Amino acid sequence: MKEGCCYCGNIQIKFCESNVILALHCHCVDCQKYFGAKASVLTMPSKSLKIFGKTHTAEVIGGSGKKIIRHFCGECGTVIFNVPEFRPGYINLMVSTLNDSSWVKFDFSIWTKFAPTWAKPSTDIVFPGPIPSEVLKTLPF
Repeated sequence: MKEGCCYCGNIQIKFCESNVILALHCHCVDCQKYFGAKASVLTMPSKSLKIFGKTHTAEVIGGSGKKIIRHFCGECGTVIFNVPEFRPGYINLMVSTLNDSSWVKFDFSIWTKFAPTWAKPSTDIVFPGPIPSEVLKTLPF
């Protein structure tokens, strides 16, 4: 069982590593504005994540034109996870919330055409835009 929390500790999370479908870096403009650089996330079924504490939410429109609901701590502001409308039943957990992220192996980077020169992608597989449809077909969602 993997564990994590927000900066202040008011929100705690637990999940089983085997439920993680993919790990990716997103370099889109929205993530850069929101996080100050790329976002590093773990995608998993929503029901896999156990949350202890109450998250606040903010709804935004992502690069896909679809809603993304960000869940964050109302006390310290740490983003815990997001729920993309275009992928029902799945969440993207922020790697920064993990107590130990040393086990995470990133599969690829997306929206790399927007990566600033000082934050180049750190994975071997990069996509200049969203995840290509031929790759999406290989994923279990």
